[in-house]
Amino acid sequence: MFEEESLFEQFSAELAQLEDLLYSIKEDSKEIEKIAPDAAEDVIDKLVDAMDLHEETIEFQDEVREFLAKFLDKAAIAANLYDKATATQDPAIQKEALRARSIAENARKKLDNKLDKMASMMGKLKIAVEKTTTRLNIAQIKARTQQERERNKKVRINFTLPENMKDDWKQLADELGISVSEMIRDAMEEFKQGMKSLEGLDKDLGTVGKKIGKFGKKMSKFVETQIQNSYPFSPSSTNSESGIPSRNSKSSNFNANISSSTQPIRSSAEKSYSGGRLSIQEKERLKKRITGLIRIQNGIPIDKLAQALKQTPEDAENLIYELVAEGIDGKLESDVFKYKSKPEEVIETFHRLIDRM
Repeated sequence: MFEEESLFEQFSAELAQLEDLLYSIKEDSKEIEKIAPDAAEDVIDKLVDAMDLHEETIEFQDEVREFLAKFLDKAAIAANLYDKATATQDPAIQKEALRARSIAENARKKLDNKLDKMASMMGKLKIAVEKTTTRLNIAQIKARTQQERERNKKVRINFTLPENMKDDWKQLADELGISVSEMIRDAMEEFKQGMKSLEGLDKDLGTVGKKIGKFGKKMSKFVETQIQNSYPFSPSSTNSESGIPSRNSKSSNFNANISSSTQPIRSSAEKSYSGGRLSIQEKERLKKRITGLIRIQNGIPIDKLAQALKQTPEDAENLIYELVAEGIDGKLESDVFKYKSKPEEVIETFHRLIDRM
């Protein structure tokens, strides 16, 4: 086996290992994105750079493979002619053997140049993967910290009660079939609503009413803060004051095929983006975010797109309609646009829309 063959096999094995590592980072970044989107964005930026370098190296690997095949073919011809020339001592065959050897050496020089370039590309790729791994490690720490903060959001308020009052509260809680803490939280919620009812008294009771109204507003705000600190994760999917369902409470069986004729397509990408005209640097940064999102996600979640755009979910959804109007086929299911077109087509179309912003 020639040295060039061994080197090419080594590069190929390393490329496969790096591809596996990039895939692992991609999956880990998806999990981090659910907890700490900002930290995941740093990983995705580096990941996209590394994936681009990997793709370029894979393409160049095919080119090197062709040069290796040519060299091995020329070397085999030269070796065969050399054996004939040695056996026959025929001047004509000896001359032909020398010419074949020269052709093989020339093919080897070209192959060596390609292998040198591939070694350089492999070096850059390894550095890019190393940077991505470092970003991932940092993001994982941030995500764990964020999780710890979320767990610690529920605070305990300790206070002392007389023994007879403790017994009364415990007895009442037992009669209601709930814990003392649940009873206190429910009582705080009722107290909050009662304080809100005082806020409007200033319109009816003059100066005294205004004082009571101000007191009610202050107490209402205080209690609301305490309730949010005590149990920040509300199981309700509606707005506590308006009763209007939040965007995430949309029915999970919503499944509408998107087409330019059936959905309310906005007239331009500029209308879909409410942030005003973008600078060239902002556009390039936005393109990078969108590219990373599409390559990492199997579909395009509206909320993730909104985060990448730093816009509202409504603006993000309007941009999806623009995408469809540009010819990208897909459907919107549970706030995720599942495209049928090739990812590169989706990325290219997104870039065109961003250029119009």
